[in-house]
Amino acid sequence: MNNHLLSNRWLIPSGILFYSATLVGILLMTSVITTETINIEVSVPNLFHLEDPLLGHNQSWIKNNWLDEILCLLLCISGLIHGFSAESDEDEYANFLRFQALKWSMVINYTLLTVVSLLIYGFAFWQVILISMFSVLVTFIVWFRISMIQHRRK
Repeated sequence: MNNHLLSNRWLIPSGILFYSATLVGILLMTSVITTETINIEVSVPNLFHLEDPLLGHNQSWIKNNWLDEILCLLLCISGLIHGFSAESDEDEYANFLRFQALKWSMVINYTLLTVVSLLIYGFAFWQVILISMFSVLVTFIVWFRISMIQHRRK
């Protein structure tokens, strides 16, 4: 069966990374931990030379805490690997469950995004967009894992 899924050996390591990164992301969003708690500050080039309102002038190099960039990469890469790694007992029904989880994840998230775009404005809206960027992947994986657990219990 040619289903274009990744090897099953990636399922557990990517799951550990994904769930850990999700937990750190939630703790960071709820201010349980802060970017000052975990400080990975690096000098990076300011490629677009955007004016920083706090500094009042353009800089060619700026200092940036890389925690959010590392977290974003971990969430995206480990989430995609975890969501699209084959199950140990992969069959047509597991493929169907994966498709259903992806479909409902998209429907739920874009419905919520549509409602939120009518009700939330300003900077809070950008925070919702940021959450929405990762919630599609998180919702997909959680929905699929729950569906697989229910399927295996039958």
